[in-house]
Amino acid sequence: KNSHSAKSQSPLDRAIEASADTNNQFGSIEWLLALGMAITWGSSFLLIDIIIRDAPAAFVPFGRSFFGMVALFFVPQSREKIAREHRLRLLILGFIWMAMPFYLFPLAEKTVASSIAGMMNGALPVVVAVITAIWVRKAPSIMRGIAVVVGFIGIVLIAAPSIREGSSADLKGIVYLSLALLCYAVGLNIARPLQAIYLPATLMLRVVMIST
Repeated sequence: KNSHSAKSQSPLDRAIEASADTNNQFGSIEWLLALGMAITWGSSFLLIDIIIRDAPAAFVPFGRSFFGMVALFFVPQSREKIAREHRLRLLILGFIWMAMPFYLFPLAEKTVASSIAGMMNGALPVVVAVITAIWVRKAPSIMRGIAVVVGFIGIVLIAAPSIREGSSADLKGIVYLSLALLCYAVGLNIARPLQAIYLPATLMLRVVMIST
């Protein structure tokens, strides 16, 4: 009976079930990939700050999505087909995972220093841990729970003095940053089952096309 029910599951159902573990550990390759992503993603806040000095904030989400789409188009694996039943999920991802945070960050950096934006963005793993625990209805490990609490304390220590000081951040900008982090966290959980089915380039090309 169990083997029959397993066979009757769709690939997406199996991917969702497999992705429910929130306590998987990183290996050396994952840490290297995370480091590379941190460098490229972290530098984006400085570049956003430079761009919005001479261009409207709406240019940033369009530019990031469009040039990302162009770059991914030249990756052969990116043009593999996507199943029809996954298209609605991709539409949601294009809006929540890309378009919204891509727009919220330049809005925030109009009143928040790029350094503060970058440090706030460092809180993404904390937000993801909380949203994922709610999403899969599974509590994180004790150590991860402690890390989440420490992370939230760090967010407060970064945001509160900056708002009180008034020169490097204001409440509106911090709210925009918080919403962007929430969008990323929700988007990651929506994308996780698809990431277990499709290659990264295949998935990301469709998402940035929709975002564009």
